[in-house]
Amino acid sequence: MPSRRTLLLAGLAGGVVGIGLAAVLVVAGVLERSPGSVDASPAFLGAYERSRRATFAMDAAFSRTMPDGRRLESAAFVAQRPPDSIRRQLGGVRGVVGGRRLNCSTAAGGDHCGPGGPAPPFEEAIVRELAILRSYFAGEAPLYAVRAAGDGCFELDQRRAVIEPPYGERAVMCFDPSTGAMRALEVRHPGGVTDRLEAVTIRTEVSDADFTTTRDGAYDPTIVPTS
Repeated sequence: MPSRRTLLLAGLAGGVVGIGLAAVLVVAGVLERSPGSVDASPAFLGAYERSRRATFAMDAAFSRTMPDGRRLESAAFVAQRPPDSIRRQLGGVRGVVGGRRLNCSTAAGGDHCGPGGPAPPFEEAIVRELAILRSYFAGEAPLYAVRAAGDGCFELDQRRAVIEPPYGERAVMCFDPSTGAMRALEVRHPGGVTDRLEAVTIRTEVSDADFTTTRDGAYDPTIVPTS
């Protein structure tokens, strides 16, 4: 039978925002609602596209905080050298390398990488992601309103009820001005769960070694109990 710790990890990790889109980077704190703010979706879409086309390697810290104060934490690593990209987080590795998808997880007795199917062409994937994002802000009843929050950040505020909002009730995304990387993301999910991912360092030098799938325990998850 699974251990109590395994069950707790599964419960805490369930529903973590995936960052192929990753992704999730976060800004500490909560911004006030601003219903009358100017629509910043065009600027946000431009920043998002730049981040997907950027070349960088980023070390980051991820946390998921539950309503009762329990917290799941993990170091994270994101590398991009389009069309290749990779993300290490919560003991797993995901991405696209050499035109094929990566999906590796830590299992009992070692690591396991599932069969990697072919990934769509990079330009096709970018166009599709932008079309999906654009649909969230379109029409008379958009799913999200977008406003500029300063310092390269954008706030996405849910305006229409759906069962599983893709960016929760509210998300804040921040982009690094020099590299274009999404340096921070915070997503507040329905029910009071909050995911945060925040960059520690960002570099523009990217090598083949950044795309290895070799196991690294530094990215395994840890549980921080309530105080």
